[in-house]
Amino acid sequence: MKTIIFYFAILLLILPPGGAVVAEQPSSEKATNANAEQEIEVEVLSSGKELEPIAVPALVCSDGVSSEDCALLLKVLRRDLDMSGLFHVTNPDSYLTKAVVDGSPIPFADWFNVGARYLVQGTVTRSGGGNKIKLSLYEVGGKERIPVKVKKPRGGLVGFAGIHAYVNAFMKTLTGHSGLFGTTIYFIEKDSAGHKNLLSIRFGDLKPAKRIANGGSNLFPSMGPGGKVVHTRFYEYRTAIFVGDELLTDDEHQYRSARYSSSRKQYVASVDTGEGQSDIWLMNVKGKLLKNLTESDEDEVSPRWTPGGSHIVFVSNRTGTPQINVMKSDGTEKRRITMMGRYNVAPEVGRGSKIIFNGMDEFVYDLFSTDMYGNMERITQNQGSNHDPAWSPDGRYIVFVSKRRGGTRLYVGTEDGRWQFPLMGRTGQFSTPFWTH
Repeated sequence: MKTIIFYFAILLLILPPGGAVVAEQPSSEKATNANAEQEIEVEVLSSGKELEPIAVPALVCSDGVSSEDCALLLKVLRRDLDMSGLFHVTNPDSYLTKAVVDGSPIPFADWFNVGARYLVQGTVTRSGGGNKIKLSLYEVGGKERIPVKVKKPRGGLVGFAGIHAYVNAFMKTLTGHSGLFGTTIYFIEKDSAGHKNLLSIRFGDLKPAKRIANGGSNLFPSMGPGGKVVHTRFYEYRTAIFVGDELLTDDEHQYRSARYSSSRKQYVASVDTGEGQSDIWLMNVKGKLLKNLTESDEDEVSPRWTPGGSHIVFVSNRTGTPQINVMKSDGTEKRRITMMGRYNVAPEVGRGSKIIFNGMDEFVYDLFSTDMYGNMERITQNQGSNHDPAWSPDGRYIVFVSKRRGGTRLYVGTEDGRWQFPLMGRTGQFSTPFWTH
């Protein structure tokens, strides 16, 4: 009976106000009934960063490339540039000329007159059964081509992967930091039958692919050893941790989530060992629990390693409401980080140990970031309800779930939240994205 009650309880844990599925949250009544916490009074700060106007005329496609493929590749190219947080594609309806790829002089004055600082021209040819991409970047004011070194993806500069590689190279050339197009974002989607499937999408692609769709409930994906996806799964009337399709935790405990540290070669996990609430545990790579780090009567969930594994960030309601806390990796020196807001959950730790999380502000979730000392910045405001944030591998972008404009979508944005874009066109019941190489 206790197992069945827990199964129902954990379903409630992942249903915040409004019914959207989000990350782990403490289950204590204190977390939902306390109203004495200070309101979140953090305004969105302007980064002062402006987007660079770039013109992208139609690609010149050879006879072997279908018009549909040519149009789709152009769409992905313009979309990548718009999503980069660096460029803004100027209105194609304003273009006064077409791409010139035959060696003739480029009419830079025409591109200058439509407000473009940069220009991209390109060709698509049929090669070996694929559409081979060749793009060139120009500085309009200087009337010159900018040399670009492109890192070829596996399979060559073909199709969407070729587009992504070029845009990454453009960003690297102009900023010193490569783009992340072609990297992988994992996420959970609840389907019409109520199953929670693990999907992935290459950043910049238009459609996701199913990775784990086993007719059950898969939750909280993250990256584990050997590039396999660590996730929680309902399994034989309990919740267990899987690595790929392999069962990691073969015991009677209830696991909410686990995170692997490549530097420490071990996991940190949120586990209920039979007391009716979760503690934070260290666990080895074979799924054996090593040490209870929190040992409290309250709920502790969502453990996250800091870079290098010296500390663990987690959520605890020991002060009456869910708040972001931190401790050393041996469980010592616990302290609360977030001091504003009555409901702060779903932390993720990025470069420089910067923490992103969602906090409830006037019964709506918004995204915030903080350093290890509680200095908070707001990322979203007046943009619907936003939750389940995750950092990009380089810590310069975020991916999150947002309910705005009449539907729930996955969004990506710059780390300050100033530029935000839908990751893909479709809506769905999405949760807990995780971004990796």
